[in-house]
Amino acid sequence: MHAVFAIIVGWQTLLAAALPDGAQLSYSGTLTKVERDKSAPMKSFQVIGLVIGEAGNQSLLYQVDERGGGGGWAWPERFGNLPLSQSGSQAAIQILHTHEGTPNAIPVRRPVFEFPERLKTDENWTDGQLEYVVGRQRKLQGRDCWPIEVASANGRHQSLNVDAGSGVIVTAEQRVFMGRGEEFQLRLELTGEQVLTGDSLSGSRAAGLQLVALQTSLARKPDPRNTELLPDQLGKVREQLPALQQAASGTVWSRLVETITRDVQQQGRKQEGLAGLEKKFVGQEVRWSDLALLSGKTLPADELKGKVVVLQLWEYNGDQLLEPYGQVGYLDFLSHQQKKRGVRVVGVAVDIKGDKAAAAKRSARKLKEFMNLSYDIAVDDGTLLELLGDPRSLGAALPLWIVVDGTGHITHYKVGLYDLKPDEGLRQLDEAVLEALRSRAPAVK
Repeated sequence: MHAVFAIIVGWQTLLAAALPDGAQLSYSGTLTKVERDKSAPMKSFQVIGLVIGEAGNQSLLYQVDERGGGGGWAWPERFGNLPLSQSGSQAAIQILHTHEGTPNAIPVRRPVFEFPERLKTDENWTDGQLEYVVGRQRKLQGRDCWPIEVASANGRHQSLNVDAGSGVIVTAEQRVFMGRGEEFQLRLELTGEQVLTGDSLSGSRAAGLQLVALQTSLARKPDPRNTELLPDQLGKVREQLPALQQAASGTVWSRLVETITRDVQQQGRKQEGLAGLEKKFVGQEVRWSDLALLSGKTLPADELKGKVVVLQLWEYNGDQLLEPYGQVGYLDFLSHQQKKRGVRVVGVAVDIKGDKAAAAKRSARKLKEFMNLSYDIAVDDGTLLELLGDPRSLGAALPLWIVVDGTGHITHYKVGLYDLKPDEGLRQLDEAVLEALRSRAPAVK
């Protein structure tokens, strides 16, 4: 496929807010912490957008590439199709930055200004909680631009420079607050513009739409901690990947598809390893020993023998109280519901060792108190987790869930969070507990 590019010298030749089908915009961005003595960028990112459709019915196929500290979105959340309607100012493009252990989804101004008909000197209006004020036209990067201040109740929210001929955002700056009111500056600058035509446009549009269709089929909820695909999702990506690789070849989407290919390979190997762990441990007998509890007491091994036991091995970090909090609220509900049937739930706070043990215990107590957990939480220096198969050695994340039946044999082994439906709770775990109760009935004392 031969790329055919018609480079635009000036967007002034375009009708306002009516970019041509195939207009491709490239932006560079930075996120900088505002400090008194220095302000060094903490994260850089790029946004590339392709306008598709005709005036009045256009959308922007976009992708985001994040670099630097603070992490970033997993690939399924790094692209999308954003309608370019002329009403409403909601942003759909986001970057992700983890500050002090907490991930923050930060909206990025969309590339095309949403109120082109209001671009007049001294024009001002209100949309929701935002107030827009337009200044006098000025030259910026050789363009005629409208400077716009967008303010909220907290003061200046954004400063924009909008191309007078096309409505394209040339620069955008906005204040962002994270943590304990710490201020950051997000800056976006237009760095490239061109119009794709012919095979180049049709190929890029087709590949972008295929990506969005795949994204929709995965039905994922944007979650900063959700970097893994479920087995059925991984299967869908594998099935569609060959066609996607062919469609993206030679287009702006090729690098993203390469990332998807590598990730699918890595996750495939990881899931094979986790399946191996499950196969290894299900059916094994657990020889209970006394457990040291977070409270300072001891849980005797005799209290676990003959009962169905549910273990959740996790960091129990109270400094990162992020939904769904390791799903411990659902686990506590299960504990209340099944206690009379001889089911014992025990949380295990892992990595309680060394000179950081005291701080780790305090953090676990904070989570227990915050969530008002009624089940016991034991502490583990890593010994118990190692005996039960630490999934982190395969690159997987905790928690690890284990169900042990009344004869002391493992009947259920699950790594990671359960796929939740609000009205069903931890259905998979509930069913595993009921199966353990039925298949090998414990001798309840």
